[in-house]
Amino acid sequence: MSANTWLATGNFYTTYKQEQKTFFTSLDRSVFTFFLIILFAWPLFFPLSNKFMLVIDNTLIAVVAVMGLNLVTGFAGLISIGHAAFVGIGAYTVASFCRTMGDTHIIITHFWPLMIILSGLVGAGFGAIVGLPALRLKHLYLAIATLSFQMIFQWVINFMTFFNQGQTISVGRVFWFTGKVGRKDHYFFWYYAILVVVMFIANTV
Repeated sequence: MSANTWLATGNFYTTYKQEQKTFFTSLDRSVFTFFLIILFAWPLFFPLSNKFMLVIDNTLIAVVAVMGLNLVTGFAGLISIGHAAFVGIGAYTVASFCRTMGDTHIIITHFWPLMIILSGLVGAGFGAIVGLPALRLKHLYLAIATLSFQMIFQWVINFMTFFNQGQTISVGRVFWFTGKVGRKDHYFFWYYAILVVVMFIANTV
């Protein structure tokens, strides 16, 4: 590989370690750093209403889901139609705690980072339950298996009163170092929380 990482015109690897690097040149690293600064800084200079911040938050949540689906479809080349169910399991894990302990319980309001981690682990657990029997399936058969799980998940959520039959389930306002996150800053706060999760997953994957 070129000794000058700024003027390199190509990537000529001599080791596997060089090929597995996240940033191949210094220019790549600089552009990514600049893009990262913009992602974290723009809400401070161009504040938006809750309506628009909600759309952006939902977009970032979709990004997390797509990065998970990319492992199955992008890297493994397999078709998964039931990915929304695994994302929903994570969401309804928090909803289950709120229905059981109350939406203002200290675990929900103060220990919400642990709830995010727990939700991801529960979703991964169900993914393993569905994935183990489907290890030898591929193409149309894997698509049908994942679609079946999607339909089962949808039926359970829509017909169980515990999950309010798929309707809204109240979750208490979370607390941060500055205190309780108010309605005005709710979606602004979650933008940064979800963005950190996106960055962590992108760096891990």
